[in-house]
Amino acid sequence: MLISHKHQFIFIKTQKTAGTAIEMALRKFMSTDDIVTPLHRKDEIRCGQLKLISPINYRLSFGDYGPSDLIDVIKKRRLKRRFYGLMPAYEIKSEVPQEIWDQYLKVSVERNPYDKAISSYYWHNRRQHNPLSLSDWLRTCPAGQISNWNSYTIDERIVVDLVMMYEDLPNELIHLSERLKLGSSIELPTERPKGNVRKDRRPWHEVMDTSSMERIRQVCAKELEAFYTQTNP
Repeated sequence: MLISHKHQFIFIKTQKTAGTAIEMALRKFMSTDDIVTPLHRKDEIRCGQLKLISPINYRLSFGDYGPSDLIDVIKKRRLKRRFYGLMPAYEIKSEVPQEIWDQYLKVSVERNPYDKAISSYYWHNRRQHNPLSLSDWLRTCPAGQISNWNSYTIDERIVVDLVMMYEDLPNELIHLSERLKLGSSIELPTERPKGNVRKDRRPWHEVMDTSSMERIRQVCAKELEAFYTQTNP
């Protein structure tokens, strides 16, 4: 999750949509006045190698700590976060001034829910020696692991100004750079974070059975209707 005051945008990260790679690409344009939330440790090491800005201004200021916050700090031995990576729109809105929420370009990313679900399956089972089959996992997994709808909506309404499509990401990033007047291209890292987790690269319709497709249709009905009406079988 990123907030740039210089370029006036808010990037709302979603699951399994190249969000980490996009954040790394956008860090090139961030400054020390902005809000940059932490990535996974390995990704932060890579950011350091690329000389990208480190996480900054995402923690709660001490003046905003209450008694329960101080207790949490003592117990957990880490400072409390005000902003975090997969922070949904409704939480971000509650933490920023209204004029920033209204004036800044709010950007997010979505992906074909069927393909996204397969990617999520491999990610959530990456450390399992004997994982469930894709169909069994999709039948039982929480809806939040296969749907991003609540990330960029509030009260069931899309509240971001731009939802980039994962399937056309290079062109979407060109459009975003032009819209923000960044002056240079947004270049994704050559080595994609988490890019080697998914083992089966076949198209989703060759991998999913009928019951799996039905679960996606039920859980992701709103994003399918909003963005992928031609994809829904």
